[in-house]
Amino acid sequence: MVYVFDENTSPQDALNGDAAGFLRETALPNLTSFDELNAAAGAALQVKALILSPAAASSQAPVWLMQGGISGPNLASYFSRPFTQNSYRFNGTRVYRLFLANGDVWFLSQLGSTIIVSPNSRALEESVKSYTGRLSAMVFDGGQPPAQSASVYVNFPASDAFAMQLGRPIFRPLIEGGFQGLQPAALRVQNSGGGRLTIELTSRIPLSTPRSAFVQTLATPPVTLRMDRYIPRDAAVFGMFQAERIGRFSESAEQTDDTDLDRHLTARPQLVSAISSTLGEQAAFAGFYTLGFSPLEETAWLRLISDRSSLRNEFDRLVTDGLGVRAGNFYSFRSRKLAQLLGGPLTPYEAFSVGILNDVIVLAPRTGLIQRISTDINRRRVLFFDDDYLSRKRDHPERMSAYFYADNSNFRSFIEPYTDPVSNALTYLNYFDLLSLSVVQERDEIRLETRLQQVERQSLPFVDRWFFPVTRGELTGPVTVGKLQQSSRNDIVFATTANRVVALAADGTEIFTASTNDDRPIGSPVLYDWYANNQTAVLIAAGNKIYGWNNRGQLLPNFPFELEEEITSPLLIEDISRSGLPEAVVATRDRKLHVLSGRGINISGWPQTTNTTIGHQPVFAQLDGRHALIAQAGNAVFAWNQDGNLREGFPVFTDAPLYGSPVLHQNQLFTGGQNGRLYAISKGESFLAELSQPGDGSSTPSDAVYQVRSIEVASGNVSAGIIRNLRVPVLETPEENGGNQSSSSNPQTEMQQLISIQSGSSVFLYDLQGRLRFNRSVGRPIDTSSPVTIEDLNRDGRPEIIVTAQFGRMFAWTIETGAAYQGLPATSVRHPSTARLGSDGLTNIIAGTSNGVSSWAIRN
Repeated sequence: MVYVFDENTSPQDALNGDAAGFLRETALPNLTSFDELNAAAGAALQVKALILSPAAASSQAPVWLMQGGISGPNLASYFSRPFTQNSYRFNGTRVYRLFLANGDVWFLSQLGSTIIVSPNSRALEESVKSYTGRLSAMVFDGGQPPAQSASVYVNFPASDAFAMQLGRPIFRPLIEGGFQGLQPAALRVQNSGGGRLTIELTSRIPLSTPRSAFVQTLATPPVTLRMDRYIPRDAAVFGMFQAERIGRFSESAEQTDDTDLDRHLTARPQLVSAISSTLGEQAAFAGFYTLGFSPLEETAWLRLISDRSSLRNEFDRLVTDGLGVRAGNFYSFRSRKLAQLLGGPLTPYEAFSVGILNDVIVLAPRTGLIQRISTDINRRRVLFFDDDYLSRKRDHPERMSAYFYADNSNFRSFIEPYTDPVSNALTYLNYFDLLSLSVVQERDEIRLETRLQQVERQSLPFVDRWFFPVTRGELTGPVTVGKLQQSSRNDIVFATTANRVVALAADGTEIFTASTNDDRPIGSPVLYDWYANNQTAVLIAAGNKIYGWNNRGQLLPNFPFELEEEITSPLLIEDISRSGLPEAVVATRDRKLHVLSGRGINISGWPQTTNTTIGHQPVFAQLDGRHALIAQAGNAVFAWNQDGNLREGFPVFTDAPLYGSPVLHQNQLFTGGQNGRLYAISKGESFLAELSQPGDGSSTPSDAVYQVRSIEVASGNVSAGIIRNLRVPVLETPEENGGNQSSSSNPQTEMQQLISIQSGSSVFLYDLQGRLRFNRSVGRPIDTSSPVTIEDLNRDGRPEIIVTAQFGRMFAWTIETGAAYQGLPATSVRHPSTARLGSDGLTNIIAGTSNGVSSWAIRN
């Protein structure tokens, strides 16, 4: 690229001009060193042009072209050193070394009346070779630069050198020669847009032959492109263009016979022609920044099709011949030739999946991404229905040869894995929020229009991150979040009443779906390193069995475990025997609690029998210094040692049936009752005597090992939740306030250990002495099957408490202030939970909805 300055531009003007800020942050990180030349030359020099050369290893090297009243040798003398080789000859030209005060060494040469200066000797020498005819110079169509008011000239045929410089070395062979067929051209730069900056770049680029596949894709007659009807709104980047139905392979694919399917296609030109005849003449590429998989895998190629039935028949024949695999509506193939036949000559895949979605096919490295695109198409969550996108597209011609669009909020994260970390590639992205680029072929040239826009983004309290459709059934419990793979991002696993267990990546795309056959799942799946080999397994209780799959959805050996009676409690996985290997803990309809080994049989001492059926998940934790397995059944709380023997003092009985799972904290057990009371079980003091009463039905203190105290909370089932250290207003004495909570508009606060409770239509926080510290009502019955959640939703350092009403609406309040939190989705949900899914630090709410599972990201 060559930047041509206005007449009479001094070095100082060049340093402070319009382009200096951009150049300093991108091509010229050492621009200030040029100031020394300015000081030495004074007003004698004028800057004519700046060449940005790809001669440096990982950044653009500047070559300054100057003229004026001082010669190159005289200017060089200001920076020479005694007893040092201050110059050398190159191609018959003297090259001077300039030793700058900051320690940098620059290089200078005089070419006719022009002085050329660069901090990179190779860049300067390349210019010398071009001047002396030893190296091809940038030649314009017609021999001279275009006669138009332009200040930037781009050597488009050498753009691959620039791209290779910024990209990771492994991608450089794919880039090399990619711009063959384009000629050097002027680039007009214009700033517009009131308030928010818009930079318009336009150019008319002459075409030549031969042409690379990329240039040939651009050099097609303009049409009305309509592939944005199939591109999800959250695509980081996409391009749409035309694709010929040529009935043959591209030149690069013609040389590929790496797989059985490649060779099969090579030997059957009639098959190639048959497949080609089913394809349409428009195609698209889309790249996504996702939270689940590497962006290197998150690309898709789309192609219109004209004969869906015939194409499916051809695919089925390939599967029958053992050259592909079909899974439902998706096919998997391994053939670079087929990929380029379907997607076009730029399609880079060898192993890929294909989905036929009505009048378009989608190629991607994995089926989960195809399913996600299909969902977005069906729900109209595509760019064609995005008014902001359409308004920017209307800035370009209606008929185009190609169109590209990038949203920098995701594009930066998407492109980063492709770039060389030592380059300054990402710096170029600081100058736009949105990029739109159109290409229109006009005879033997293409007209390029690029708009780089900075936009004022609307700040919504949450972002609709993704939706995964569930056509049958609903969630059996909250989703489970954890790492199926050894990666930095979490995955999501859930079960449905349609007897399915589904694993999703953090972006909502499917990893696998597994079946529990005729057995309905109970509760939520459990993620655990079942074989202690650093491989996560997915396990769940369903019917009278325990199912287990690896992280690819394949059934584990010996699974499912089968019991004689139906399972009644969600699965617990813990190392009960303390052997280093986990056991599976479930209760069954016959009032038994089982502890099953890796072979699916009870370990020594188990099962144990209770007074009635256990309906909630047991707890395994330390009680009074030793591990205990704790469960409640009816109005009794049981605690067993690892060998199945009851702990001393157990079972403990209460005066009403209990509800939910017990909560253990510092040798105290807390649990809710079906009579509206909260129970505390401990050897020592628990709830204050003046606030509580004996909870075992006695009217006088008992000599039992464990004492039971209870406080009245509300009517109906009381569900005890987690215990957290939280900041709440300081309690005032009755004399100060006539009650037990502060009435000040700006109360003092303190940290307290609090237990969350939900009952009736209200949510409560009690301290461990039984004092009410927080209470809010939703005005409708609360869904006590969905646990209370405490989470700092907007990352402001003040956690919120979240509950769900039975009609599905979520409610939240900031605990410290008691103020209602207004930034939640109004969608009716079931079993909501919170998690952090990616590196953005945002809190995500994941919940079942009327027809699937949705995720929302709460903005900070």
